[in-house]
Amino acid sequence: MPEPSMICAALQPVICGFINEAGVPAATAKRFSSFACIKRNHRLLRKARENLQAIRKVVQGQVDLETNHLNECDPRVNLWLRRVASVRGDSIDHEYDRLMQSSWLCRSILGLGKRYRLGKHIAQMLEDIAELIEEGNQFKTFASKRLPDLVEERPRTQTFGIKPVLRDLWESFESTDVSIIGVWGPGGVGKTTLLNNFNNELKALGRDYQVVIMIEVSNSGTLNKTAIQRTITDRLGLPWDDRETEEARARFLMKALGRKRFVILLDDVWNKFQLEEVGIPTPDFDSKSKLILTSRNVDVCYQMGAQQSLIKMEYLEKEAAWELFRSNLSTQAITSIDSPGPNNVIKEYADAIVQSCGGLPLALKVIGSAVAGLTAPREWILAMQATKHDIKDLDGIPEMFHKLKYSYDKLTPTQQQCFLYCTLFPDYGSINKDQLVEYWMAEELIPQDPNRGHRIISRLLSACLLENCGSDLEVKMHHIIRHLGLSLAVQQKIVVKAGMNLEKAPPHREWRTARRISLMYNDIRDLAISPECKDLVTLLVQNNPNLDRLSTTFFQSMYSLKVLDLSHTRITELPFCSTLAKLKYLNLSHTFIERLPEEFWMLKKTKTSGLKCYEGTQRDLRQLFQAIQTKGVKPLSKQLWDSRC
Repeated sequence: MPEPSMICAALQPVICGFINEAGVPAATAKRFSSFACIKRNHRLLRKARENLQAIRKVVQGQVDLETNHLNECDPRVNLWLRRVASVRGDSIDHEYDRLMQSSWLCRSILGLGKRYRLGKHIAQMLEDIAELIEEGNQFKTFASKRLPDLVEERPRTQTFGIKPVLRDLWESFESTDVSIIGVWGPGGVGKTTLLNNFNNELKALGRDYQVVIMIEVSNSGTLNKTAIQRTITDRLGLPWDDRETEEARARFLMKALGRKRFVILLDDVWNKFQLEEVGIPTPDFDSKSKLILTSRNVDVCYQMGAQQSLIKMEYLEKEAAWELFRSNLSTQAITSIDSPGPNNVIKEYADAIVQSCGGLPLALKVIGSAVAGLTAPREWILAMQATKHDIKDLDGIPEMFHKLKYSYDKLTPTQQQCFLYCTLFPDYGSINKDQLVEYWMAEELIPQDPNRGHRIISRLLSACLLENCGSDLEVKMHHIIRHLGLSLAVQQKIVVKAGMNLEKAPPHREWRTARRISLMYNDIRDLAISPECKDLVTLLVQNNPNLDRLSTTFFQSMYSLKVLDLSHTRITELPFCSTLAKLKYLNLSHTFIERLPEEFWMLKKTKTSGLKCYEGTQRDLRQLFQAIQTKGVKPLSKQLWDSRC
């Protein structure tokens, strides 16, 4: 006699066919089909689950790709992925296997009930998975640009003596009668540290504002409107268009900020400027937005509208100054200072050094780092003699430089040259570490070893001659330290005209003896000159957006040139350059150059082994490489050019 399970299997097609043709009500037919066609449905369920997982992998891959670019997963996609993750078929498979191995269907009512419930569960899961598959196949976008955080956290540093000022700032900030607050005091007194801490406290307290934007102005000489507008644009998560004029961008930002309750923190304002010119609406009582600015000059605070709320940052009191100074010393140095006994002269020397800094935090940090490892009395007395002038007014810059220069003198000659190289960059913004090291290697200040360069950067950071700026890729230079560097750079025949809004090249006399020249971030329109500069080693002309022409004899006397950066200009061709036999670094990226002179390739092939090239155009990168031709040489492909570079 046949087994019951064999009888059920034989009857299944007949029952299913009857259901399909008999006109049974849909709900009844669905329940009966899930019972009678359980084997077929389970097979379909396995396939559906496999299809769903395949679609999930595709969707998850797209989401991962977007999130790697710091975009945010679409909430609908995220919800779909969670629903897919909740689909579990293990228990169904286990129950189905047990059912198929028994003869419950034809032996007991209990077995029929289990089959009915399992069949119903399988059918329902089939429907759910079908919906998920259809939904997953319809996704077109998987993520969107992440909305900016309310507050962008600033670097955290240990602070000394600023709590009273921070308390006063909070009191003014919470006043409903105050919209613009001015904080003033000498350079290096801790105004930036104050703003950083205030910015971070806004994040921790979750104040009722829609966006907090901190902007480093540093508009000594020239206000960098574009840099300010770029910071605001990025913090609002808005698109950036290089082709847009500053005026049009300012009008757009005015509207965007006008719709929000904002807090703007302007750090290091040197000269008055109109907020509307950069796109910042002037806060008022109706908008309830706030603006806080710091400056070295109280008159600037008045001119910027902070008449009703002014806070002066004083020099540190003796106790706070000592704490700050000691925080930069090594354990061995602190032990030497604290050694008991009436004959401990080291404490006297250290006390004299602290007093000579006049409570200026920057000087205390710099000098503290410079003497961090001293333990012998003779070392301390030499340090004391180097910092003996008591200066409390940063306008007396030579005396301040004398104290700060002690840290510079502690560097090796190579480190000193690398430090002075940093002064070639503008007084605002940051310096890319990798680019800086590339320059150093090309000028042969250091060997061809990037790690050596990054170690020197670390040394300059530890000596407080450079500062971190919230990114592992960049550093910056405090404006006082930079002015110190500029005073030293003159002796080294370094000409720095970066970020000075120049429209013309410097006069010939400034080229004649120069070893390094920086003309970056200006508005120079042409270099139709033939400068005599046989000693010039570095020439940085990048980010002159209107520069479109070099004279045909521009390079004729640059026999020593090793570093040449013409990136982010509008130049269309590079003049004949047979004199550039020592060139090691060439950057033509983001220019309109479409071909290089034939002599350039021959020069490179025969004389400039190891030349590092950064080529490119805004129009078509391939045009540059395909345009390089020499006698008997086919047009070069990008890959071939890269291999020869």
